[in-house]
Amino acid sequence: MITTILKKVLPTKPQAKTITTIHEFENLLNMGKTHFRNVCLSDIDLSGIDPKNLCLQGAILNNVKFPDNLSRVNLSHTHLLSADLSFRDLSEAVLTGANLSGANLTHANLFGVQLSKANLRHANLSWAYLLNANLSGADLRLANLTGADVYNANLASTQHKGAEFHLARLPLSRKFKRKTHG
Repeated sequence: MITTILKKVLPTKPQAKTITTIHEFENLLNMGKTHFRNVCLSDIDLSGIDPKNLCLQGAILNNVKFPDNLSRVNLSHTHLLSADLSFRDLSEAVLTGANLSGANLTHANLFGVQLSKANLRHANLSWAYLLNANLSGADLRLANLTGADVYNANLASTQHKGAEFHLARLPLSRKFKRKTHG
């Protein structure tokens, strides 16, 4: 009886709408839709779309093929587990609070990217360009940052135990320690 009453009184979290075909997604784009909050995109090839002004805040992106240029795209609070974003331009993109656990960001252009409070555990950021990136509060545990350029990046309050920084260009700040047991 109490459970039934609570279900009527408490609003339920809206479920993500799943889009499984590029045709369906392109139709929505052609209708002028650029904001896709809490949408689920699965097994879809977005490499041919223009992501200009695209907002996928809170989206779940499973096995998505991304375009090369994702500059200034809003991907905050998205789930991009094991996503392949290698060699992509994500300059000035917003990925605040995103889950990029196990993602491949090898050689990615992450200039000025917002990655504060992002989950980058086990992510491969080797040779990524992170100049002026905001990684404050990010989880970099066991991430690979070999050869990455994180000079002038905000690494305040990051968790980086077990992260690999071999050959990385690190900030001069005394607050950030090169030790990988951090």
